[in-house]
Amino acid sequence: FRRPDLFDAVIAQSGLYSCRSFFGDDCAEDGIYFNSPMEYLPNLNDKELLHQYRHSQIILSVGQGAWENECLHDTHVMDDILRAKNIPAWVD
Repeated sequence: FRRPDLFDAVIAQSGLYSCRSFFGDDCAEDGIYFNSPMEYLPNLNDKELLHQYRHSQIILSVGQGAWENECLHDTHVMDDILRAKNIPAWVD
């Protein structure tokens, strides 16, 4: 998610999209923040970057296994964020 200017496609499987479970409140530091799409994307208002995201191929998938509850939650949150930003994605 970090560089839509370089990559026009992403396939993410059973991902964690927030840095908070690893870094807590330190997510505000730029080096971490811009690698945490659950924190970064809701605040994104740059028209060119949004245009690039909207013309990307985005696939987010997650299983239903015993250890995927956190991944399932983050995937649903990412789906909500992408919809709010009018960024098309295939989410399953």
